[in-house]
Amino acid sequence: MFTPAVDQRHGRIGIRHTLADGFHINVYSLAAARAGNFANPVASFKQPPMTADIDFQGWALYGSYVYLWEGEAYAGGPDPENATSKLWCYDINSGEVVDHLGAPRLCFGFASGVTGDRRANLFYRTKLV
Repeated sequence: MFTPAVDQRHGRIGIRHTLADGFHINVYSLAAARAGNFANPVASFKQPPMTADIDFQGWALYGSYVYLWEGEAYAGGPDPENATSKLWCYDINSGEVVDHLGAPRLCFGFASGVTGDRRANLFYRTKLV
């Protein structure tokens, strides 16, 4: 099984694939991949272990980080006390898990800047006051 993730901002493509010992991710220059050159990955590593018995949901590549999402469906809607969703952040340069988040968060954002040069401002709260 192969699944790609494209990071256009940094000109990279990641390919998640299975080998005999589990899932692996190779990261390539997007320009090299377009030319069919997969000989020199920017990074190549075995996917770090995640939570046992929780389903893998998806992944993304951005800069030097791979984000891995796992979780299960909720029978009656989200239940923060019994949440199984978790987002893992993995640094492809150091080979270390940077963080893993399972707590619910309220995320919000707004745009700023002048027309033609807008910025997205994103924030989150873990507690409501």
